[in-house]
Amino acid sequence: MTAFAAADGRRLWKFQDIGVQDPKGATVGAPYRVPPAGKTAVVQRERAFYAFPVE
Repeated sequence: MTAFAAADGRRLWKFQDIGVQDPKGATVGAPYRVPPAGKTAVVQRERAFYAFPVE
């Protein structure tokens, strides 16, 4: 997931987590969700949440 500035297109940040392991060890590919949260991008993947600044 990459965020770009709307004003000039510069990259603000790039994020990639390592995934989620199931009990048998296989990597599970869960989708990302980004609900609106003002000046913060709250990224949800499964039960993990991450917060990033946005302009």
